[in-house]
Amino acid sequence: MDTQNNQSIIQFTNPELVESIFMENPNYSGSEKVSQKLNISSEHDKIVEENKYEKSTTVSLTVTNFDKIDMNSKLPFFIRETMKAKFIWKKGLNNNDEENLLKINAASLLLSYIRPQVRNITSLSKFSEQNIPFIDFTSQI
Repeated sequence: MDTQNNQSIIQFTNPELVESIFMENPNYSGSEKVSQKLNISSEHDKIVEENKYEKSTTVSLTVTNFDKIDMNSKLPFFIRETMKAKFIWKKGLNNNDEENLLKINAASLLLSYIRPQVRNITSLSKFSEQNIPFIDFTSQI
């Protein structure tokens, strides 16, 4: 496949890691089996017109297992990873299609950068390695 002639209508800048937290909970006893529930949230800045042909915005995606670090919680560790990138697309999409592009495509792309980060950092700990499954971002629209 010719990558030059088959480019998607949406392009992105190199994703950037903007937040990375991993902290062992010193009060975790290790006796309780805890299923790590990871929460995923995505947001984007205001959509702007780059030029007469293109629009853009910055999208960030966060994966975390906590809302607030609470050493009395039953979590064995606290983790949060956030990546962001600027997304640029050709004008002509309606507002609904733009939102879907950002909520589904952009979020999926950013999660693909976070997934190995979470796996790697948890595999280096004494806790079981966490693998983020494939996520159906279409269920959020």
